[in-house]
Amino acid sequence: MVRQAHHERAHTTNGRTPRTGARHERRSPRTGARHEWGTVGSASSTGAAASSNRYTASSPQTEQGSMTAPTDRYGNSLSTDAATAALYIEGVDAMLSASDDLMVRSDAVVASNPNFALGHVLCARTLASYGRGSEALLAISKARDLLVNTFSVSDRERGHVHALGLLIEGRGAEALVAIKSHLSIYPRDAVVLQPATGIFGLIGFSGRIDREAEFLALMNEYAAHYANDWWFSSIHAFAECEAGFHDAAAKRVQRSLEMNPRNGNAAHVQAHLHYEFQDDNGGAAFLREWLSWYPKTSLLRSHLSWHLALVELSLGRVDAAWQLFRDDFDTTQAHAPPLNALTDIVSWLWRADLAEGVARPQEWQAVAERVAVVLPKFGVVFGDAHRAVMYAKSGDSNALAALREAIAATSDTRPAMRAAGVVGEALVAATEARWHEVIDRLESVDVDVVRIGGSRAQRDLVVATLMTALHQTGQTERLAMLRARRPQVRPLPLMR
Repeated sequence: MVRQAHHERAHTTNGRTPRTGARHERRSPRTGARHEWGTVGSASSTGAAASSNRYTASSPQTEQGSMTAPTDRYGNSLSTDAATAALYIEGVDAMLSASDDLMVRSDAVVASNPNFALGHVLCARTLASYGRGSEALLAISKARDLLVNTFSVSDRERGHVHALGLLIEGRGAEALVAIKSHLSIYPRDAVVLQPATGIFGLIGFSGRIDREAEFLALMNEYAAHYANDWWFSSIHAFAECEAGFHDAAAKRVQRSLEMNPRNGNAAHVQAHLHYEFQDDNGGAAFLREWLSWYPKTSLLRSHLSWHLALVELSLGRVDAAWQLFRDDFDTTQAHAPPLNALTDIVSWLWRADLAEGVARPQEWQAVAERVAVVLPKFGVVFGDAHRAVMYAKSGDSNALAALREAIAATSDTRPAMRAAGVVGEALVAATEARWHEVIDRLESVDVDVVRIGGSRAQRDLVVATLMTALHQTGQTERLAMLRARRPQVRPLPLMR
């Protein structure tokens, strides 16, 4: 049972405690599932909420009862001066909203006060997001050194550094245990909660077959501590979306966007909901408007462009989809997290190949060369499943052989890697038009595909490949059954 730390305050964006009110219970019209919602705050105007990413540090009571230390937006005391605290709050909100220039913002915190441990943790998290692992380790090491050499660090901050230090070191299972332990005392430490959430989070990449339900359970557990919080609402909505509670997710993400219309995570969830509701025209309109102002240096810019490209392809606007790929995908992988860039580019190129039946070896070779630089190591299951088709299409037989060897070495102990190996081999077979083999392999791993990670929309790459194989082998009845089961995967142009 989560207990609220005695110093925590209710979330507010203006320094005042929000009014309390009745809680509302709704049922999903599609599923009948019950969802308990926190009090709904009044919707801010677009202009007011657009500036809500920038908060000033407030100074409510700290853990020790003092009125002197600044606090973050969630009421947690910060062992630093007010000016640095304000920069830290801005940096955290930029991270939680998938905003732009995250590295610049986190660097500014450290420059303002090099002795503030949580500033170095924020830098470490940002560096890790961009695949700069060795630099992230140096940053977390600095934070740990400050715990030893600084007397003013609170117990909450020490636990914060410990839990996220394990994360930065790649000790995912231990990090998740430490995160849950920390949150049992400090449930509103949002920066610690964040890595456990999302599709690419510790639960999302756990390899567990029930990970979607586990993600939603985590969000439900902490919902009472984050009433009226724009970040938590968007991530809670994502958990509901992936678990199939689409109506509840749509209402919740709308509330998030009302509280902060510049929350990139909420826009991402909205894109997924348009996809799940098969609303291509609505999705295209929403994403075009969002991308018209969302900076290209933002964390999710390239990924949201991927979503729009899929919509354009589904609508048969192949030229528009390719234009997005050329203009908006982060093919240099300078601003997008490397894993996102790998999986988005590979899955897009493969879908385009399936749709058009046109070979593009130069495109495949370019992405393979870039991945070799920014994401050279095997071992991330979701990425490795995509690497297989990338190596096959780029003609790199040596890399494909090395990947197969790496997957085989861990398949016995990692069910998720075993599933990724089957998916990868099916995709390789598809590149050689061995369609019956594709069907056999993908149907054999149907239940376990969820283990490899990724969202439902991302894993629909597997469904689209299976649909193509059934179409190519003339198995119309089985194809119709698959379409009925997953109607979100619309027929690709060559299958219409």
